[in-house]
Amino acid sequence: MRRGIECRSEKDRFSWANTTPYFNRGVDRQPIFYSTENCRFFLALWTSNAKRHSIGVVAYCFLPNHFHFLLRPLADNKGSGFMNSLFGPYVQALNRQMR
Repeated sequence: MRRGIECRSEKDRFSWANTTPYFNRGVDRQPIFYSTENCRFFLALWTSNAKRHSIGVVAYCFLPNHFHFLLRPLADNKGSGFMNSLFGPYVQALNRQMR
């Protein structure tokens, strides 16, 4: 018996090629999302920047003190610009909120 997802056709098969896992955790495992609004703001940044940087998001998981992404570049890039475009604005907004 095969384990996993049965695919109906070759085009439905998932390939791990060119996918990159990313994660980030708060300093000393402190929260990075303090509210639902924090998470929504991060998701909005993520959506707009993924389009701008031609990044496909295969999967994601947000937790209070960290997150995971499984990304696939849709163009010839490495994803670092995408991650930088998320962290800067999010951290600045979070710092303003925490003052």
